[in-house]
Amino acid sequence: MSDSPSGAAARPWLPLVFDGSPHPAKTLLFLLVCAAWLIPGLLGHDPWKYEEAVSLGVIQEMVLHGHWLSPQLAGEPYTLRPPFYYWLAAALVRLFGTHLPAHESARIASALCVAFTLFAISRAASMLYGERHARLPVTLLLGAIGLVIRAHEINPDLGFLAGYALVLWGIAQARATEGNRALAEFDIAPDVRGGATLAGLLTGLGVTLAYLSRGGLALGMTLPLLAWTAWRRRNQLSTMVPLLGLGVGLPILGIGLWVWSASGLPNGGGSADPSWFAAWWGGEGSRVLNPLRWIDQHADPLFYPLLLSWYGWPIAPLALWTAWDAWRGRLGDVDVQMPLFALLSGLICVGLGTAPREASMLPLLLPLALLATAGVDKLRRGTASLLDWFGSMTFGLFCSLLWLGWIALLTGQPTSVVRYLDRQLPDYSAHLDWGAFSFALAVTLFWIVAIAKSRQNPRRAVLNWAVGLTTFWLLLMTLWLPYIDLSRSYRQPFTAIGQALPAGHGCVASHGLGEPQRALLEYYLNLYTERLERHTGQRCRLMLEQRHQRALTPPPTGARILWEGARPGDRDEWFRLLALPTGAGRLPQDDRLFQPPSPP
Repeated sequence: MSDSPSGAAARPWLPLVFDGSPHPAKTLLFLLVCAAWLIPGLLGHDPWKYEEAVSLGVIQEMVLHGHWLSPQLAGEPYTLRPPFYYWLAAALVRLFGTHLPAHESARIASALCVAFTLFAISRAASMLYGERHARLPVTLLLGAIGLVIRAHEINPDLGFLAGYALVLWGIAQARATEGNRALAEFDIAPDVRGGATLAGLLTGLGVTLAYLSRGGLALGMTLPLLAWTAWRRRNQLSTMVPLLGLGVGLPILGIGLWVWSASGLPNGGGSADPSWFAAWWGGEGSRVLNPLRWIDQHADPLFYPLLLSWYGWPIAPLALWTAWDAWRGRLGDVDVQMPLFALLSGLICVGLGTAPREASMLPLLLPLALLATAGVDKLRRGTASLLDWFGSMTFGLFCSLLWLGWIALLTGQPTSVVRYLDRQLPDYSAHLDWGAFSFALAVTLFWIVAIAKSRQNPRRAVLNWAVGLTTFWLLLMTLWLPYIDLSRSYRQPFTAIGQALPAGHGCVASHGLGEPQRALLEYYLNLYTERLERHTGQRCRLMLEQRHQRALTPPPTGARILWEGARPGDRDEWFRLLALPTGAGRLPQDDRLFQPPSPP
């Protein structure tokens, strides 16, 4: 029988050839990989710090206390991030709150943002390079090491990611519209006009969502790209895109600012807080209008290019290879200027406008994926084979280590592995979960079969890497989830603190508590602390302090320790609940509490 596509469709057991041609088995495999990558990790574990804890605190204030227009964190104004993602997550908490814990309901917002991002970047690749390339950027993103963890946490940067993907889709839509037919000077065909309108709507909505999720950084990454697009195609249809996009986006932004500043509008049980808007304007709002503040004082321009060496693997080397091939003219008429400009301008923006933070790299993965998509099929056979071999060996080794460690925890052998794991998490006791074990075993066998049944070509190397990373992630979220959750959750220490609090305890002062800890104290105990750093709580008879374990000091004179401890295996954070007979008003005068111990 022939090896033609029709013959292959009639014989589904044939090895799959990942060349962009349609095939039901390949479509099913693609959807399975997407679902297996996206869903695990959303449910079944407590909120983790940093981003999850802080975001959950803001969301909880919206749901329970009505602070929709003036976001709060543990009872204090929070202006670090705009509210779009928090609105979406809070709405989902209200929708699913009777069936799921609040933190799991909120993670559904992340799943929706990531799924929309993958869809939008797929459409952008289809507009730029043709329908045959629609799945490639999605596969590349599924294999991105930096995305897999962030995509499964409560993180407002994912709203920015979705908005930025929409901007890229809108620009790609405009470029595809231009290529549909030559335009006469005053004769625009209806289908072309409709494509331009769609491009403008997508761009405007993308700018709006990006700004309402990340603030000024979103404008810094989107507006130069729109301006460059208009300049490059200034005599063509693309000039309509930034104009229409901004015409849709900026009024929405203006309405949002007006709503936040209007103190008489309903906000749950009260009204919007004008002091919150003043705090926001003094920080993020005025920074957008003041060019002298566009460069962050803690900026490190080299941080993000160096971060790409692992965060964007394997997309970054493929994108660099594509840029090199395009410069040498090896890609023919394939145009990579738009994703290349988006990448370079984005690197400049985050490098100069933000303090070093790996999550700020997330949106740059999108133009990287588009750039790599253009050149994957042009990879030399030896390069593709090397990437395929490296991915198979890497995840084969990592998955084997996960299985070995899990078996060691259950059986006690080999003892060297058990001793190492016990040092990391002394209080962990492993139990066999037949459901998790069966699923993990099935996924591992499926991965082995998928590698064996596919034929060698450049796209197979990309897919095998994505499937390998997905398999690794699934093993973490099945076999190892109880171990990871115990080490990262605050449920155990904060529950102990709640049990140690006396009945009718009144106010509790705090010193040294970070934002994640304050947010989770409210989440687990419904407890606000009065922070001494804000000059409140001086008359409280109880105080909760957080210190580094190496900076522990004896309690102040007359104080009694009600409870002290840390998360299992945590060697940094130490919590101590103190009963203070004279209140906290005199504590700042006690050097033993507020200064680290003298060196020996």
